[in-house]
Amino acid sequence: MHREEKILFVVNPAAGGRDKSLFWTCLEQALAIHAFDHLTYRTTGENDVQELRHLLAGHAFTRVIVVGGDGTAKMVAEQLVHSPIALGIIPMGSANGMARELGLPSSIKDALRVALGPNTTYIDTIHLQGHGLCIHLCDLGLNASLVERYAKEGFRGMWGYGRLFVSTVLQRNRFRIYVSGDHFRYNRNVYMLMLANARKFGTGALINPLGSPRDGRFEVIMMKDFRWWDLPRLFLPHRKQHLEREEVVSVQSVSIACNRAVHFQVDGEYKGKIKRLKASVIAQSLRVLVPERLGAAAAG
Repeated sequence: MHREEKILFVVNPAAGGRDKSLFWTCLEQALAIHAFDHLTYRTTGENDVQELRHLLAGHAFTRVIVVGGDGTAKMVAEQLVHSPIALGIIPMGSANGMARELGLPSSIKDALRVALGPNTTYIDTIHLQGHGLCIHLCDLGLNASLVERYAKEGFRGMWGYGRLFVSTVLQRNRFRIYVSGDHFRYNRNVYMLMLANARKFGTGALINPLGSPRDGRFEVIMMKDFRWWDLPRLFLPHRKQHLEREEVVSVQSVSIACNRAVHFQVDGEYKGKIKRLKASVIAQSLRVLVPERLGAAAAG
């Protein structure tokens, strides 16, 4: 890392319900070695976007490093699209889906080393008309209902997520979707519809084996059936897809209509109930800091 770099650290103190003291210790150790110019901003949940925009406009940052989960990363990413500023992630959220997808270390010290390192790549993002940006995944139905309850009841961490999971599944209901694009139309009854810019769920489960955040496309995953014995598979890294229960189509843009308003979430942030959604890929639009092997693969 060059000394002339200037870094903004965006720290979400509430992310994942985890104590951030270890991060501050690791940062002090890194500063003792590199002594780089930096600022820190702690999110409060109020006016964070405005404060972030003000900081970005007033300083020539070369990278912004998020300490938190997918929701915090999404908030920052929305300000960095089509920018040369690189996004780094220290995964300390409840479910660090994008960090998993990028192969980032779970160790705070190692993740900070990557975020301060030289290796970057560009990834796609998904533009959601009227709802901003999606960097990892968004969905309607079952999982979004879980995210809504998770936020409302104030749980943090994967333990809280798990406590609500079973009761949410018990109350699941299908809804009808009408999905269309340039060369396809689907009319299905589903428990969940997901737009995935990645291969893995926040739990680490493989949900989209053919997906990639760097292929100029995203996948529409329609979950037509859901059974009790599917529960453990949502937490397995090598989950097998059941084609008779799931339908997947790879797209660059899509229009979705539902027969009723259903729960909707984006990158772990609950957005309310919606009946319609339009989405399109923004290819190679976000510069991110990655481990050496991924940076080398991108360069190749």
